[in-house]
Amino acid sequence: MLILSYMRQFPRISIFIAGLIVPLAYPPFNIVPLFYLSFGVAFYLAYEAKDAKDAELSRLALLGWLFAFGQFVVGLHWIGASFLVSGGLYVYAMPFAIFFLLAGLALYGAAAFVLWGVLWQAARVWHLDKSRAPILVKFAALLLLAVCWAVFEYARGTFFSGFPWLVSGMAWAGFSPLAQSASLVGLYGMGLLALIGAALFATPHKASYAASFVLLMGMSAFGISRLN
Repeated sequence: MLILSYMRQFPRISIFIAGLIVPLAYPPFNIVPLFYLSFGVAFYLAYEAKDAKDAELSRLALLGWLFAFGQFVVGLHWIGASFLVSGGLYVYAMPFAIFFLLAGLALYGAAAFVLWGVLWQAARVWHLDKSRAPILVKFAALLLLAVCWAVFEYARGTFFSGFPWLVSGMAWAGFSPLAQSASLVGLYGMGLLALIGAALFATPHKASYAASFVLLMGMSAFGISRLN
């Protein structure tokens, strides 16, 4: 409870730290639990921010940007090496070039959170967020957020920037059984499955935790069968 209280009190710092951790879930580290922990924190903070009375979408945009920016800071640290060639002749430009590149790529994360906020506002208009089962409502909201994030990952890897680095599907790519799900849904579909698992993990209920585990084990069983 103390950790949750800290995250609610300092959501921007918390979600940025969560973003910094995400690349550790990808090859070569393959610490998959960190993927669920990081996205669980991001989804939790986004859900908390959606009820803000002032500037809701701007808050979501900032949270999404910080989360994505944190991922790129760690996951794309190697880009700086390109400025050290020719005896470091262009090293002066490294901080500026890298910051603006990462900041631009992080806009996809901001857009994903904003799209989710808009869609969830529409759900409110139609009273779709009213239910006797608040846990189901929360999971529906987080599932929608997972889909929005997956959509903008696909957009980042396909359109405009064409930069498919640090996509969620890589969380499963380091383990052969889980990686076999790409034969069914491709890399981006595999990422969506991982994000759905994170949405389940971020929904505070025993049934959702169990469902997240079942999804992970089910896809692992499929992979083992396919490998055999």
